[in-house]
Amino acid sequence: MKDVYRFFYWLFFLFFFSAAALAEITVTPSISVKMEKTGATIISNGILLKDLVDRIKKDMGVEIRGITCPPNKLITFRGNGPSSEIVLRQLLRHLGEKSFAYEFSNDKLVRINVFPKGTQAAIEIASAHASEPLLPIKDEPPGAADLVSLVEIVSVLEETQAKTLGLQKGDYIYMYNGKRVLNAEELVAETSEDGDPTPADMVIIRNDTVNHHFLDKGFIGVQVKTAKIPKEALPDGIATW
Repeated sequence: MKDVYRFFYWLFFLFFFSAAALAEITVTPSISVKMEKTGATIISNGILLKDLVDRIKKDMGVEIRGITCPPNKLITFRGNGPSSEIVLRQLLRHLGEKSFAYEFSNDKLVRINVFPKGTQAAIEIASAHASEPLLPIKDEPPGAADLVSLVEIVSVLEETQAKTLGLQKGDYIYMYNGKRVLNAEELVAETSEDGDPTPADMVIIRNDTVNHHFLDKGFIGVQVKTAKIPKEALPDGIATW
């Protein structure tokens, strides 16, 4: 009789914990995308990626292009922050995307372009980092030889490497990872290269000073444009680098 009781005891034990385990792994599909004055929130429980992207476009007004994850992948994600830029960056990192660029219109994020590393796509969508359309390089007018091309920081995104490093609007990026960057396209192309764990050395010009900043390769967190300044405005000696 004791064996019978023991058998039913263990049967009940297995049934109870199997049901509990099943309840834990069963996800009720749900989605919530909110944009409020205090910040942005995305909550996705077992939602198809394509449906999540559509909902983000509808409720946040942000189009996401080029995601490498399969559109039918089920996504469970919870993110929040003071802006759509931060929350969407959290989502893309969650999806394993490392190279992407923001496109703004009147200071509002309207599009994110995701691209694979080391491809021409990085250059083709470089305008996503710029505050104005990037035009093809044309023959320079007389006197252009006295100008130096630089990458100017237009704005710094919150909770990014750029913010942590103290980069500011109006700073000029002169070199990145040992290479002279002449325009926004080149900077985007350089930051799209992943796989090297060593930090990148970025040379910043602010007023008459030159500063070196070491940061992780990849997304910096700045909105930039190509600018040209007179050679004499450069700090002494930097033009010979």
